[in-house]
Amino acid sequence: MSKGYRLCLCVLATMAMYKPAIADDVSDGTFQCLLNLTKVKHVYVANLLGSVEGTVEAANNPEGGVYPVGSVLQQSPTEAMVKRDAGFNPDTNDWEFFVLELSPQGTTIKQRGGAEVVNAAGDSCAACHMGAAPQWDMTCGNHKDCSPLAISRHDMRMQAVFDPRCDGGRTSKTRNQDMFFLQHRLARELVEDMSKEPQQ
Repeated sequence: MSKGYRLCLCVLATMAMYKPAIADDVSDGTFQCLLNLTKVKHVYVANLLGSVEGTVEAANNPEGGVYPVGSVLQQSPTEAMVKRDAGFNPDTNDWEFFVLELSPQGTTIKQRGGAEVVNAAGDSCAACHMGAAPQWDMTCGNHKDCSPLAISRHDMRMQAVFDPRCDGGRTSKTRNQDMFFLQHRLARELVEDMSKEPQQ
């Protein structure tokens, strides 16, 4: 067997070994403390295949773009969307939606799939995201194409800060920083609300 032929076989075997297996890899243990993910604007992101840079790039792109396979997007600790392999579900641009139950012991997937997955408000996750313009790859962000959220971003941020799966080390420090930010914002919003009240 020639050296070149052996090298080719070695490369093919390595490629097969590391072939993404997103369908099999997404389980309860996939989802973790939200504060351990990378925060981009109002969304926490990760990538199950290790390419978080590609996911962050797509989330930051002002022109939109397609998220790489393995991308995980979460605004709330109890809901997630994962970008699956091409052809997984053309109706959802290959996103799979998840509703999660949390405890200090970890995560339990309560629902997963496409349009049949509904959040705590009884709304279909996919139906909301389908309102996004094509260039956003079914993500909503700051553009107003999607249905209004049933919960404010402030409340979702509070959910992240008090995610029961979070503890220790960097997470505690991040939580303290977030609490300071939230307290400052609440005080500012209170002042703004008071200024709008009619004068007696």
